[in-house]
Parts: sequence; C-alpha cells; structure tokens
Amino acid sequence: MRIYALIAALALAGCQAQPTVYDVPKSQSYDLRRSDIWDRLVAVLEAEGFSITEANPTSGRLQATRAGFQDQGWAVCKPRRVIDRHDDKNRRGRGRPVDRQLDLVADIVDESRVNLQTSFSERQINPFKNLPFQTSCRSTGTFERLLFDRINGTPTASTKRTIG
Repeated sequence: MRIYALIAALALAGCQAQPTVYDVPKSQSYDLRRSDIWDRLVAVLEAEGFSITEANPTSGRLQATRAGFQDQGWAVCKPRRVIDRHDDKNRRGRGRPVDRQLDLVADIVDESRVNLQTSFSERQINPFKNLPFQTSCRSTGTFERLLFDRINGTPTASTKRTIG
C-alpha cells in the first residue's frame, strides 16, 4: 500500500507547473559614440515617464525610477499571502495589487556597452488591515529589450505601442 502512495505522490509532483524562466538581457553593445548612447538613454527614460535620480555622464552611471504604473507585461508579480492573526482564527488571504515600481541602474562601460540592473516591485494592500506593503517581482525581460532596442533606434512591435 505504501508503494502506491509513493507512486501517487511522485505522479502529482511531476504534474506541478514549473515556474516560467524568462530571458532577461543585462547588457548590450552598440556601434555608437558614448555621448550618443547617453543622450538616447536619457531621452528614452524621460519619454517613458522615469524620474532620473542620478545622472553622471562622465562615469556613465544613470539611476532612474518609475513609480505608480500599472502592469505593462514588464514583470510578473504574484499577490503575496497575508495572514490575519487578530483573533483566535488565522485568516488567510492575498494582497490586492495597487501599482508597480521599477528602479533602474544603467552603466555605460567600455565606451559602447550598456549594463543594466532592474528591480521591479509591486505595492499591494493587506485585505484585512487595508495597509499597503511592497513585494518584489520577476522581470520578464520585455522592458530591458525595449530599452536596448530604443537606444539602438530599432523599431520593434513593442516600441511602437504607447507605454504607461
């Protein structure tokens, strides 16, 4: 009997959905001058509604953030599990999505290469206490490809649509 239980457990474990793995580009080289790359990077971020928090053309480092936007397909955010321990019962629920934030650091290195670090998060509301909290999200690589393509001046289907 135990062997049947083991076989059933293994069969069910094999049926679980595997998490999606996304191809997220982290760097791109260009046949452009460093100053042209910088100008295009700044222009793209400003056009997409980012607030540039640090910009140093000499070092090639730029930091920017975009907050308060809705899902653009740029990241996967799962509602976080919330437990209400207010009374004798431990009520369980999920956070309600409110808006998202993207923090970005771009470095121009070797005069023609852009290295990119992105961090996505989502603000959710605790359904029991009605208080906001932040939870991290996984990038799908869509934003990174969009940014690299637009720096290069490559028109893609994703860059033709309005974002935001």
